[in-house]
Amino acid sequence: MRLFFVNNLGVPGLDFQREERRVYPEGKITAHVVGFTDVDGHGVAGVEASFDDLLHGHKQSIALSIDTRMQYIMHEEVSAAMAEFNAIGGGRASA
Repeated sequence: MRLFFVNNLGVPGLDFQREERRVYPEGKITAHVVGFTDVDGHGVAGVEASFDDLLHGHKQSIALSIDTRMQYIMHEEVSAAMAEFNAIGGGRASA
């Protein structure tokens, strides 16, 4: 099977640029912990926001350790509570 890409057409004026794309290895189970960035690459939620200066300003990386089993259990419990109460969102209550 031969792959054909539009980029290979060589059409003048048709240009593609490579962009980074966030990938969540465990999908929505860890996405809220990792967080996300805005269009300028600045963290606006989760770890991305907490460590924005370190990640964005200095181009350093950090390593996370997330217990995906615990995250899955929490996701299931919050989802069940949302279904029970017909909620549009859920999270932990602040102490």
